[in-house]
Amino acid sequence: MAGGFDPIDGFRSAVGPTLRLLGLPADTDAYQLMKQGAAADPYQAALIEAGDPAGFRANYEAFSREPGLHQELADSGVPTLLYAGTADPWHEPMRAFAERSGANFLSISDADHKGCWDRSTDVLPTVLSFLATAGMP
Repeated sequence: MAGGFDPIDGFRSAVGPTLRLLGLPADTDAYQLMKQGAAADPYQAALIEAGDPAGFRANYEAFSREPGLHQELADSGVPTLLYAGTADPWHEPMRAFAERSGANFLSISDADHKGCWDRSTDVLPTVLSFLATAGMP
C-alpha cells in the first residue's frame, strides 16, 4: 500500500511541474520549497526542527535522483493498493501504473498530496477492505 508517489519516474517527476506551476526557474533549489511546504504543518515542523538538516538534505538528494520502483512493484507478486488525490502531481503516474500492473488504485477527488492524509475517512475504508481481502491483519 502506497500513497502519493510516482512509481514510474520517482520523486523527481514532481519537481519540474511544481517549479513551472510556481513560475520559478528550472534551476531553483526545490529542496527549499519542499522544506517550506512541510514546515507549514505543525507536526512536520517539529520533526524538521528536531532532525538533522544534513540528513534531510541527503534524503531529498537521494530520492530526487532515484528512478521509480515500478518494475520492482510489478514483479513483487504482492497485492498492491496505490492511492492519490486528483490534485496530486503523482495521481496520473500512479493511476497509469496501477492500470498496467493490475494493482488496486484509489483516487481521492480534489485532494492534493497532503490532502489524502487529511482525508483519512475517505482512504481508510478502502485500505481496511484491501488488507482484509489480501489476508493481512
